[in-house]
Amino acid sequence: MKYLDTSNTLIIDFFFLNMDEEFLKVLFIFFIGVILGCFVGYSLTKIYLLQPYLKTEISDIEMILIFFRSSFIATFLCYAGAVFSLGEIWFYRRVSKKIYELLNKPWNLLRSLIFTLNVSERNAPYDSLHTLLFLTPTGGCVVIGLVFGVYLSIFSLKFGMLGMRMFFYGIFPHTFIEVPCYLISASLGLKIAKNLERMLGKKLQSFEGAVYNELNNSETLNKMVILYILLILSAFMEKFY
Repeated sequence: MKYLDTSNTLIIDFFFLNMDEEFLKVLFIFFIGVILGCFVGYSLTKIYLLQPYLKTEISDIEMILIFFRSSFIATFLCYAGAVFSLGEIWFYRRVSKKIYELLNKPWNLLRSLIFTLNVSERNAPYDSLHTLLFLTPTGGCVVIGLVFGVYLSIFSLKFGMLGMRMFFYGIFPHTFIEVPCYLISASLGLKIAKNLERMLGKKLQSFEGAVYNELNNSETLNKMVILYILLILSAFMEKFY
């Protein structure tokens, strides 16, 4: 028991140490996703008469797969924006300007609604790079919150207060460890986006160099290793608790 209490204290301390400005932003975005998910879950329940399902037994293989799934999501939230920006530059250099602008048009409305790009150049591909950097971690948080809210509303509508207790008992590993790990990963991705935002409008070679520096940043890598360890614990808890 003393070992478990110490472990819980260390986990909580790690989460609190990473509750910075970016974390609070992604937490707010996550709750927006939860609210949207509650509306979606309510609609799905009324229209399709969905029945909640809570699995109680998880095999060893499933536990391993849960860890890999969680690790992939955390890695995506942190690094995908930077990696996608490299892919955007690669694509920009290999197609004609007309084709690039044509394929880029569907994103223009989204960027105009969500982002205000304050850099020296607004020409391609800087607007797309800005969108990729910021939309990946924030959009990921919305999706996670959406899923959370859908399940919460379905259980609540079907079983009332008992359903809420079933829901929170069933997803305890997610709420206690997994979701905070996702939010910290997203906050790290948001920090990377802010650091790279200063390079927008400069030469693409300089921007690429900055991206590689962020991907190899030791502080971010060390935090991600800790998150992977916590996700192993989360998968273990999902099997045995």
